Amino acid sequence: MGGIMKSGIFKQYDPMETMRELSADQVRMLSSEEMDLYYVALSPGVYFPFLRDEQGNEWYKWLKTLSSETLKVSYAPETGEIIHFSFDASAIFPINQIVVEVKKETIPEDFKNAGDTALGGGFIYKDGGITAAPIDNVAVADIKRRKLLAEATATIAPLQDAVDLGVATDEEIASLRNWKKHRVLLSRVDISAAPNINWPVSSV
Repeated sequence: MGGIMKSGIFKQYDPMETMRELSADQVRMLSSEEMDLYYVALSPGVYFPFLRDEQGNEWYKWLKTLSSETLKVSYAPETGEIIHFSFDASAIFPINQIVVEVKKETIPEDFKNAGDTALGGGFIYKDGGITAAPIDNVAVADIKRRKLLAEATATIAPLQDAVDLGVATDEEIASLRNWKKHRVLLSRVDISAAPNINWPVSSV
C-alpha cells in the first residue's frame, strides 16, 4: 500500500482556548514550538488558521515530520475525493480533510499524467492508495443525450421556420422530417443501460 503516515481529520481550532489562562511561569515552560504558537495566536489583527486532528496532531508541527520523498495527499473523509496533493506539505491546507503520505513508486500513472485535472473528483484515496473515481455511466449518458437533443433542436428550429413561412425547399422539408425523427429516437434512449447504448445517428 502507498500510505506511510496518515492523519485524522484536521479541523480548525482556537489555540487560545487552552493557552488563554496560562500564567507567566507556565508560558515560560512552553516548548519553542508552543511558544511560537502562543505569540502568533496573541498577535492583534493577525488571522492565522490553526488546524488539529482528533489524534492531537497540530498541522503546522505534524507536517514537519513528513518525508520530503513522499507525495502528500489530502482528501475528503466522506468520499475519499482528493482535494490537494503536493510533495511540499506546506502547500496543502487540509481543513476538514485527512492527509496521507504516498510513496512515489505507488502513484498510478494515470494520476501522474492527469496533472491539475487530477483534482475535481477524478481521483479518490481508497483502501490505502490513489485510484480513479468510479464513473457514473448513467450521468455521463444523460449529459450526452441532453447535448445531442439540444443540437437536434437547434437544427430543427430554422427548418421549421422555413416550413411555417411556406418558403421551405423539398430538401429542407425532408431534412426537417429526418431531424424530428432523430430527436424522437434520442428522447427514447434508455440511459439506464449505459454504457452499453447504441446511440441513434442522424441520417442527414
